[in-house]
Amino acid sequence: MIFQELIEKVGFGLAVVIFQKKLPPDFFEKLTSTQWLKVYKRAPSDSKLEKTALTKMSEKAETFDQWLEVYNRVPSDSELGKTALVKMSEKERTFDQWLKVYNRAPSDSELEKTALAKMSEKEGTFDQWLEVYNRVPSDSELGKTALAKMSEKEGTFNQWLEVYNRAPSDSELGKTALAKMSELV
Repeated sequence: MIFQELIEKVGFGLAVVIFQKKLPPDFFEKLTSTQWLKVYKRAPSDSKLEKTALTKMSEKAETFDQWLEVYNRVPSDSELGKTALVKMSEKERTFDQWLKVYNRAPSDSELEKTALAKMSEKEGTFDQWLEVYNRVPSDSELGKTALAKMSEKEGTFNQWLEVYNRAPSDSELGKTALAKMSELV
């Protein structure tokens, strides 16, 4: 069976694992981070190929999602884990990507603070900020920011009801939500 037929039968990653000793060295040099991920997923655990695939994934990673794949496969406190977090923060593009960085950053780290600041700069929707609020402790810095950001958005009655129900008693945010609901009825 030739390599291309094997790819069609078992997929790229497993085909490389099976054919690894028969493939020319320049084949491996041309693989992308995404292709190395496919190899990594199919390589035997703790094998030389698995370790090489992880190293090559990180060397070839260019996008946020590729760095996220690297991060998800290493201990978060490892050097590669820390590098992946930094690279993700450099590659960000959207509110949701910054949220991923925030959720993976060590507590009280510079990266967590940066992610919070970047999310705050983004035009997240009411529902995005509500999702953030629902994921974090309400008394956390991000929880407070999420409530404040929701209060700045045009929301429906039901969205404002959600804010009102979550706002601290007698808070300005609760009063704002109540006023917004009153305007909408």
